[in-house]
Amino acid sequence: MRTAVIRATMAPSVHNTQPWRFVTTRGSLELYADRTRRLTVLDPRGRQLLISCGCALFNARVALAAAGYDAKVERFPDTTRMDLLARITLPAEADEWVPIRDLDSAIEQRRTTASGRAQAYRDRSGYRGLTARDNLDGRQPVGWRLL
Repeated sequence: MRTAVIRATMAPSVHNTQPWRFVTTRGSLELYADRTRRLTVLDPRGRQLLISCGCALFNARVALAAAGYDAKVERFPDTTRMDLLARITLPAEADEWVPIRDLDSAIEQRRTTASGRAQAYRDRSGYRGLTARDNLDGRQPVGWRLL
């Protein structure tokens, strides 16, 4: 289970907030939403927080599949604890083949970067000489973006 948690925390999350908390219990792994990490302006309803937690849950399942376990996921297992999003339990015996196990190698390869676009955002040279009244195909320049 420890490896599954480590792999789960490599999941993408909204603005890298990592809004999850894992608790290992005897025979299960529980995923909780950490609502203190919710971006209240960007994500007022917590939708992106839940999507981020879903990514972490999937990474945990993939890691367990790579170890030979077809994990059972129970979503919202306790309606009195709304932050408890899922409980993962393992079967008694490992399975020879779990379809998602081959995705495990991709977990460490995932990167969140804007390196290919970063220079375009830093480079304002394309906007030199523009004024607020300049019209670019019907759009007005605002900051670094065209609206």
